[in-house]
Amino acid sequence: MIDIGESGRSILESSHTSRYVVSAFYGQELTLADLNIDPSNSSITFDATAQIQGTGSVYVVSQGASLRPRQKTDPLAAYGQEIAISYLVGNSVNISLGRFRITDVPSASEMYRPNLSIPIGSLVELSLGDRFDIIVNDSFLQATSPQSTSAWAEIQSISPIPVVRSLPDAAVPATLVYQNKLDAIQKLMKLMGAEPAMTREGALTARLANSWTLGLDPVTTVTGVITRDDGMSNSLYNCIVVTNSNDASVIGIAQIDDPSDPLYVGGPLGRRVKAIQDPLATTNDLALATAKTYLAQYSTQQTQQVKITCLPRWDIELGDFIKVEDPNSGETLTGTVVNIQCALNPAAAMSIEITEPTR
Repeated sequence: MIDIGESGRSILESSHTSRYVVSAFYGQELTLADLNIDPSNSSITFDATAQIQGTGSVYVVSQGASLRPRQKTDPLAAYGQEIAISYLVGNSVNISLGRFRITDVPSASEMYRPNLSIPIGSLVELSLGDRFDIIVNDSFLQATSPQSTSAWAEIQSISPIPVVRSLPDAAVPATLVYQNKLDAIQKLMKLMGAEPAMTREGALTARLANSWTLGLDPVTTVTGVITRDDGMSNSLYNCIVVTNSNDASVIGIAQIDDPSDPLYVGGPLGRRVKAIQDPLATTNDLALATAKTYLAQYSTQQTQQVKITCLPRWDIELGDFIKVEDPNSGETLTGTVVNIQCALNPAAAMSIEITEPTR
């Protein structure tokens, strides 16, 4: 979560004057400041389940000189150029939404006065992706193994972008094998109970995985309209199998064997197996203990996705465990933020999806 203080959060959830600021960068160089955009067709989305977690589409409108990219080094070309987006509220709140690489220019047109061949403006559509685009498209030339016993040191040496250490370090087993850079970073962060994330400044960092299982207090409260489709799912597990991909002899199995339990593996539900690979489970005893821990989680807790519609709360990030209050229905709930969507229109509402734990 972005720390803007209680007064900043109060401003975000009240009537205010706001606007989005979009600027272009090439490396560290600011090339175009405060671009004019079409807010009705511009938006960004953050998705915790995607490889490139932050994506968007921005329509840049220019008057006078054309901004249609022609050369690979032009400000709005798709060869390393980046777009920075900020959310400004009044004179007191300025929140960065992130740094996004221009991944594609689907269309770029110029406007002319009748009978004149000189452009008087342009409309350029940009497809955006956060800096995971760099990691996803970078790779080792061959499978490789750790060079350090520190997870953070290993991530630092692998990552093609700056790294911010956000969680306690973990030891790296020498038997770990990487297939590509994203695979390596995911495996190393899993050792810390985390998953890859991106800071608003465009650096690689880590966020806790499955924060809804950790018994944490919500980091903030959001006021909004709660929309849910109540239902029930059998997407839980009564048998956990833990193995180590680096040692085929290691295995741990935990399952519900009590015939009086509705989730009994021999009952009407049947056996529902979840396989988990854990490089830290180096013995059968460790694998069994890990399996028992996961069984307690996956057999008793389910989740469902709940949509929240609210005023833009750009202090919230993917992975935040939040509380939501609906003033219309009086309903409250807690869950982990897994998706954020919003048009770059100050009048537009934000849509947030959270994973709500249920039993």
